[in-house]
Formats: sequence, C-alpha cells, structure tokens
Amino acid sequence: MQQKGRKTDITIEHCLQQFRTPEHLSSDDTWYCSKCKTHRDCVKQMELYRAAPILIFSFNRFKSHNVLFNEKMNDRIKFPIEGLDLSSHVKYGPFEGEFGSVESEGLLYDLQGVITHYGSLDHGHYVAYANNSLTNSWYEYNDSLVTRLETDARLKSVLCDNAYVVFYKLRNFEQTVL
Repeated sequence: MQQKGRKTDITIEHCLQQFRTPEHLSSDDTWYCSKCKTHRDCVKQMELYRAAPILIFSFNRFKSHNVLFNEKMNDRIKFPIEGLDLSSHVKYGPFEGEFGSVESEGLLYDLQGVITHYGSLDHGHYVAYANNSLTNSWYEYNDSLVTRLETDARLKSVLCDNAYVVFYKLRNFEQTVL
C-alpha cells in the first residue's frame, strides 16, 4: 500500500499476475449458485485463454472506501512502448480469425495509444496519445490541440504516471479490410 504523497512503481506484468491470481469469495462476497439456490464460498480465477490482436488495459485508478470517502490512486504503472510479451500469461496462444492473421513472432505487442487522467476525483483532464502506425509517429491529443511528439523527451510523456487506459496491437498483425 502506498503512503500519502508517495508513488509506488508497478509493472504491467505485475498487473497481469494479479489479474490471474485466484480470489477466495466468502462472507459478504459469496457466489450465488442457481442450481442449489444458495450463496456459496468459492474460488474465482481469471485466465487469458487466447490473445486478441488488440489489447486494451484499463488501470483501476479510483478506489471507493465507502460512500463518503473515495481516492485516486497515483501508483506509477510501467509499461513498454515495444515488445510487451504475453506468452507467459496466455493459455492457448495467439488469435486466429476471419478479421486478420498472425505471423509467427509469438505474442509480442506494441503500444498504440494511451489515455491519461490529470487531476483528482472531483475534477480532472484527459489527454490522449496515439501512434500513427504508417509513419511510426506519436501524437498528443489535448482537447482541440494535436501535437506531434518529435523528441525522445516528449515521447516519455506517453509513459507518464497518469496512464489510465493503454492500447496494444499484436506485432505483425495485419487486419483484413472489410
């Protein structure tokens, strides 16, 4: 748990491990069995069975303690621009379907976009960053102002502490035109 005013560094790998960790549901959090018509203790576990060509991660930035007290979590989540490897997190391999194909480079994903949130629970501002995959240029979308990120220092703003949603595309995924 973080101390007030201090940020904790978390990796996207850690987030994926936490997502897949079994969760015991009991007490006020039991599962309702429609067969026996009763609430039961159980274990819930999320798994990634197949890798999709496009991944969207939404980081839980807001925490509700009770009706009167909510907070924004400011932990720094580190995520790569290139080469996010999901091979150890997916059970059955890559997506294969009618809307595209997958080259045999494994489950490597490259960042395509980031939505950030600046501010608090009561007020704030969203800024988006997106990669033009045809030119491999990054752009910042801040209300009506669009700015090309031309230097490495500016590109680091994509990897900022305020990332709220990130978008990844499977490397070498070619989408079929519909």
